[in-house]
Amino acid sequence: MGNKEIIAEEYNVYKIKSILHKSSLIVLFVLAVLLYFLYSDLFIRDVPLGRWVILRILPITLSIIYIALSISPLRKNKNLMLNAYYTLLSSLMLMMLGITIRTYQTELFSSSIFGIIIIIFAIFMLAKTSYKTLVLLYIIPIVVIVAYHFIFHIQISTKELADYGNPAVILLGALILSHVQERMRFKEFSLNYILNQEKIRSEKLYQEVLKKTENLEEANVNLEHKTHEIEAQRDEILSQRDLVIEQNQHIEKQNRSVADSITYAQKIQQAVLPNFDNLKFKQKYLSDSFIIYKPKDQVSGDFYWADEINGNLIVAVADCTGHGVPGAFLSMLGVSFLNEIINRQKELSPGQILDRLRRYVKDTLNQTGERFEARDGMSMGLVIINPEKKTLQYAGAYIPLYLYRNKHCTILKADRNPIGIHYKEIEAFTNHTINLEKNDSLYLFTDGYADQFNTSGKEKFKISRFKNLLSDISDLPLSEQKIILEKSFIEWKGENEQIDDVTIVGLKL
Repeated sequence: MGNKEIIAEEYNVYKIKSILHKSSLIVLFVLAVLLYFLYSDLFIRDVPLGRWVILRILPITLSIIYIALSISPLRKNKNLMLNAYYTLLSSLMLMMLGITIRTYQTELFSSSIFGIIIIIFAIFMLAKTSYKTLVLLYIIPIVVIVAYHFIFHIQISTKELADYGNPAVILLGALILSHVQERMRFKEFSLNYILNQEKIRSEKLYQEVLKKTENLEEANVNLEHKTHEIEAQRDEILSQRDLVIEQNQHIEKQNRSVADSITYAQKIQQAVLPNFDNLKFKQKYLSDSFIIYKPKDQVSGDFYWADEINGNLIVAVADCTGHGVPGAFLSMLGVSFLNEIINRQKELSPGQILDRLRRYVKDTLNQTGERFEARDGMSMGLVIINPEKKTLQYAGAYIPLYLYRNKHCTILKADRNPIGIHYKEIEAFTNHTINLEKNDSLYLFTDGYADQFNTSGKEKFKISRFKNLLSDISDLPLSEQKIILEKSFIEWKGENEQIDDVTIVGLKL
């Protein structure tokens, strides 16, 4: 397809859009006028019903149909809407022809003729259609009037000929004006189209120039042997290079600022996490313990929390929605909320703690259950250990508790509800209570370890492999278990990127 054909096709699409842009308003106005004329004829002027009334009803009906189409799914069919619009305008012309014939040899004859002028002139101005179609619309009233006189053998007087001739001359002038305007519009559109294509081509060239800035020094050596035209292009490239260098320096400055902020945020997050080794309870009642805490980025969406209340050790592991800075903000809220809940009432079960934490998160994040609101929240496993009674209480939101006794694994399952809004929310988190024995090994962990891809990037570590690994090492000291878990993770991951935050807490009585 040649360039002229492409421009003509694009112009045709543009013209259809411009015709239909305000067509609904025009049709509403035409409908209002026609309804008034019909009402005036029937109820004010007491004009008897006749065939000419159909000529009013036809454009009224077509106007209503067009308005119905414009609010229906069919409005997307531009050709259908355009043909409906032309049909409506043609019906208006037919109506005026009928009125003209009816008023022949009356004092209303001349005004009816000029009514045809108005309608056809409106078609010229509004339709913006092709020249051949306009000629056809111009010839139709002449053919109809001539046929009318021929069928009924009516002689035309000089005055009547003038009545016909004057509007004919005016319509001919309108036709010529419409044709000239159409040519001017097409020419203007063609120029704009060509300019737009040149702009697109220039933008593509500009992007190519930016990609070549890295090889600018080598290009400068070759530029000395090129023509004066290429030397001008070289000057443009140099100016673009300076702009890129300036922008790169600005980006590097911003990156340093962001990196400094994230480093400071990392220090703050590490400061609010509890120092597990300093808990007196741990030193007195736990024979061993470890924490593996590997954020994917500098700051983490995982967090662990521990405290000693009334002779009980409370330990929690959580995985917040997302990782990096967004997850870190949510983890800070989680630590703050746990501190507040425990300090307010010290005799709560793990399930009650998770219930209150869920309410705090929903209230703080303004979660109401609306369809499109954010579903931010966290998963958590929380245990309370009583050393005197040798009992353990546990409640979990997606994070289970693994208990190994003589290499046999007992899994306390978590509720499949998050700490936050959920489409099928349970009323309260389930509270589990079990008795403990000496040398029991307890593990709370997030899903980052099991979800890590291997060196090939095609297989995850998976929870089954993680469970078997814990079973193999559960009788070893926890300090050795930590070394084995970290080494296995590094070997499995290889050179691949860590895909999520990793947190594992191990406890042994």
